[in-house]
Amino acid sequence: MKISQAFVLYTVHARARALSPRTITGYKAALDQLIRFVQDVEIGDIKRDDLLAFFADQAESKSPRTVWTYHVALSAIWRWLDAEGYTSNLMSTINRPRFHAKEIQPYTKTEITAMLGAVRDLSTEVRNRAILLTLLDTGLRASELIDLVRGDIDYRSQSLIVRHGKGDKSRTVPFSPPTGEAIRKYHQDILDVPDCPVFLTEEAKPFNRAYLLTVIKRIGERAGVAGANVHRFRHTFAVEFLRTNPNVFALQKMLGHNSLETVQVYLQLAQSDIDKAHRVGSPVKNWGL
Repeated sequence: MKISQAFVLYTVHARARALSPRTITGYKAALDQLIRFVQDVEIGDIKRDDLLAFFADQAESKSPRTVWTYHVALSAIWRWLDAEGYTSNLMSTINRPRFHAKEIQPYTKTEITAMLGAVRDLSTEVRNRAILLTLLDTGLRASELIDLVRGDIDYRSQSLIVRHGKGDKSRTVPFSPPTGEAIRKYHQDILDVPDCPVFLTEEAKPFNRAYLLTVIKRIGERAGVAGANVHRFRHTFAVEFLRTNPNVFALQKMLGHNSLETVQVYLQLAQSDIDKAHRVGSPVKNWGL
């Protein structure tokens, strides 16, 4: 069985596991690079040295993070190949490349206030304010925000349903009254159709990821906030939630993570604030006891 044929079978397995289309596409990108390097050969003909040479070659032209993602993708595929009896898991013998992940940078209250101020007096003020508050109040991913439809918003329970999250699993996420009011105000002038996207462009078309990013970047530039992007709202929501409520399991559910691993990163960041505050405010230290 050739590499390309193996991936067709793996795709069925991935969909059965409810892996997101974006994840499957990422895995295919890694496998495509491997095929370019070793050709579309029989799975059993690939040796450990071939894989080592592939990663060495990729490290010369790709970023450390990209090489790392290739290792994650190929590891998942080879684990499946091994479990199905097609070939041994050669990837288990190859160490995962290291890379330094970007430091999580939540927005500060000052930056959020500046961005909310920057949308004033714009023709898109009502919509953009609703977008900013929704992102900040729910921690939604960019794809989740643009996939929201009117029928997903429940003003009575003050919650929304995320139907197209990672892994195509739906979840319910609460929002605060000010966020609900901002969305409701924006929808006053929009036809109330359940399957209509919650947020629309100026031409009344659905958002896409690039358009949403452009909106946030322009607001950031107008507010003087460097590095404004959609995902920083998710970081901000997570860290601020844990600063006042250290319930990592509730946060995991709201963010739509399958494991606590990512949530632990936010917890460590919130904990560092607590540790710093204790060093400053410790009565034993300050009183010289």
